[in-house]
Amino acid sequence: KAISAAMKFMERKLHSQLRLKELAKEVNLSPYYFSHLFKRVTGFSPISFFLRMKMEKAKELILLRKDLSIKQIAFILGFSEPSQLSRQFRSIIGHSPTFFRSKINQ
Repeated sequence: KAISAAMKFMERKLHSQLRLKELAKEVNLSPYYFSHLFKRVTGFSPISFFLRMKMEKAKELILLRKDLSIKQIAFILGFSEPSQLSRQFRSIIGHSPTFFRSKINQ
């Protein structure tokens, strides 16, 4: 129950940055126990999972909102710099957002 509540909270916060303390507080668990439980259930740390959610949202925006630039998508997802989005996207998805968009549009 705590994990699904945390995931719902993450979904609502995709436009911002989250800290482990904030997530743990949301589900009334200590950061250490929450992190341990979350990783046991999902296989990912809470922050890694949250970043993966953000990258899935970025993919969705890249695919569905061709009117938005990568820079705009970065700001929508709470990154202060587009390079932060690009770095995370490349790390998790395996390509830059620009390359992903160009491949999808072929």
